[in-house]
Amino acid sequence: MAIYEKIEWTNTWAEETGRSDKLRVLLVGDSIANGARARAKEALGEEILLDMLATSHALDNPSFRSELDDFLRRSRYDVIHFNNGLHGFHLSAPEYERLYAETTSHLLEVCPDARLILALSTPITRTGDPSEFDEKNRVVLERNEAVRRIAERFSLPVNDLYGKVAGKPEIRSTDGYHYNDSGCLLIGGEIARAVKETKG
Repeated sequence: MAIYEKIEWTNTWAEETGRSDKLRVLLVGDSIANGARARAKEALGEEILLDMLATSHALDNPSFRSELDDFLRRSRYDVIHFNNGLHGFHLSAPEYERLYAETTSHLLEVCPDARLILALSTPITRTGDPSEFDEKNRVVLERNEAVRRIAERFSLPVNDLYGKVAGKPEIRSTDGYHYNDSGCLLIGGEIARAVKETKG
């Protein structure tokens, strides 16, 4: 049975729905993806369509799979950039790894022609002090190692967003999770870079 957070939310974005003459990318993530989507789109340019499913739903939340499958039925995706790690802290490390692997396998089965990228989750810092990691960040590190293992198992590329933003308090908000415009620009650029490298 899923354990829900105090506030659950979902933001979606679908560009030029029904159009199939351009490369189409699906960005799956949380509020970090939501904040970086516009910057990623700028870096990708007009020839690539960037859809997004950004949500607080953890991997054990049945709404996550149903919302994901809605996107996968709606369009044919050339690239999927997938992240889920900053919510669902009730999940143990083995539960998280199992559910992440199941979701990865599902994406590969439903979209066999899409190129799948697994993205590492970004750090959690102390509220009011973005120069120091929060105690919860150890869970992020554990989860990122699990994602690396899953990527190796399925021979998938990893986008190390954690490594790109860690140790840069000047690009962070003071709430412990989010980023200012400079941070969103950096993350969006890294998403675009990974997509372009993966599509070849």
